[in-house]
Amino acid sequence: MFGRQFQTSYIEHRITNIEHRKTNIEHPNIGKQTSNTQTSKNEHQTSKKDMKELIKVLVVDDEPSILMSLEFLMKKEGYQVFIARDGSEAIDIINQEIPLIIILDIMMPNVDGYEVCSYVKNNSHLSHAKVVFLSAKNKESDIEKGYSVGADLYVPKPFSTKALVAKVNTLAFGMIKTE
Repeated sequence: MFGRQFQTSYIEHRITNIEHRKTNIEHPNIGKQTSNTQTSKNEHQTSKKDMKELIKVLVVDDEPSILMSLEFLMKKEGYQVFIARDGSEAIDIINQEIPLIIILDIMMPNVDGYEVCSYVKNNSHLSHAKVVFLSAKNKESDIEKGYSVGADLYVPKPFSTKALVAKVNTLAFGMIKTE
């Protein structure tokens, strides 16, 4: 629980600093500080981007093409991205980096995705992390097992990268209080 409270307060602190910088800007034509009371669409998008930079995403898959494409997409979205090629490497990175979102394949060598998810959800310092299973195992029993070990989302392969990014964004912004 302490890890979750620390991350939440740290993110809220960074958001407050970002918002403070945006509201106390110098007007280029006047040369003195003015208060920006209207939030434009661009400023709103900028603050979302700034918030994403605070979020660590771990992508775990033993298929190099999926790993590389998801790493690229998540970095393009502005997240801090880490990659692992199997479950044991994922656990090492999880312990070091404490990611907020874990995109996780199920069928991997050494330690499978179910075990990684169980490890995360049963550890009080990590249980706040959102786990997204991304798997070719798409039988109803596989999906039920994924949710029973603690997955927050289950996306069967093949998948739409655009839809996956949208779902990750939804999870990310659900974890941050914007007020």
